[in-house]
Amino acid sequence: KPLAVLRPDGSWESFDLEGNFDAANVLTRMIVTSDGDVWMVVNRGGVAAFSPSRSQEDKNFELFKSGSGNGGLPVDEVYSITEDLDGEIWVGTSDGVAVFYSPFDAFTNDPSDARQILVEQDGIFQFLLEAQSISAIAVDGANRKWIGTFGSGVFLLSEDGTEQILRFTADQSPLFSDVINDIVVDDETGEVFIATVEGILSYQGDATGGEPSNECITVYPNPVRENYSGPITIEGIMRNSDVRITDMRGNLVASLESTGGRAIWDGKNLNGEQVATGVYFALVSSESADSECVSKILMIK
Repeated sequence: KPLAVLRPDGSWESFDLEGNFDAANVLTRMIVTSDGDVWMVVNRGGVAAFSPSRSQEDKNFELFKSGSGNGGLPVDEVYSITEDLDGEIWVGTSDGVAVFYSPFDAFTNDPSDARQILVEQDGIFQFLLEAQSISAIAVDGANRKWIGTFGSGVFLLSEDGTEQILRFTADQSPLFSDVINDIVVDDETGEVFIATVEGILSYQGDATGGEPSNECITVYPNPVRENYSGPITIEGIMRNSDVRITDMRGNLVASLESTGGRAIWDGKNLNGEQVATGVYFALVSSESADSECVSKILMIK
C-alpha cells in the first residue's frame, strides 16, 4: 500500500488508494491541504488527490494526468506541488505551470481540470514558463509564487502568476547555480531559502505571513532619526491590508498596500518629497474593513 498515516494516538493506517498504484507508481512529493486532503506527485504519472476523511463509497481518490478531461496537465511529468493562500493547487511540470483553481471538487463525479496561465510577452501570448522544467514552487506571505527551475534559475511571480516581479540567475545574482532543487519561505521573516545543486543560500524577501487581525502592529525604526534614509516597516498586519499615512491634521501623506503581513513606507509624501519633522499616524484597515488599528510614527528630520 503506497500511502500510510501516523495518527496522533500513535497508531498507523495504510491506504490502497483503490488499487490505482503498482510498484512503478512512486510517490515523489506530497502536501496536506488546508482541507485535510493529500495531494501527491506520481512519478511520470501526474498528480493524485486523496481524502483520508472520505470512504471509498463516497469517492476519496482522483488521478489527474495530461489531456483535456483527464486532468488538464500539460504533461504527466510533475516535479513540484504546493497549495497557495487561496487554497489553489499549483503544479510544476516539465512543461511549465498548471493550477487547480477548484480543488474542492476533486472528489466529485466531474472534477475540474488544471489550467495553464496565459501571459503576454512582446505582444505574443504563451503559457506561463512554457517548456521550462519547474522543480520547486513556494508561496510567500503575499501569496506570490517563487518558482525554481532545472536550469533557468528562480522567478518571483505575482499572486496570479501573470506578472514577473523578480528573476535570479547565476549570471546576475549570487545564486550558486541555475539548477534549483527546492525553495522554502519563512513566513515569520519573509526570508526565502533556495537550494541549488551547488549549495543553499537565502534572499531577504519583503513579504511576511499575514496576521489574523490588525490589533497589534509594529513600526520600525521608530522614531525615524535624521541620519536614517532607509525603509520604514509597518509589520504584524493582515494580508491585503490598506495602510494610510496621515499627519496630525488628518491629511493623507501616503497610501500603501501590505505585502503579506508587512507594508513599507519610504518616508515620502504623495508628491515624492521627504516628509518634515513631526508625528504621523499609520492607519491600517483590513481588506473587508472589519479590522483596524492606528500607530504613531515620529519623524525627526
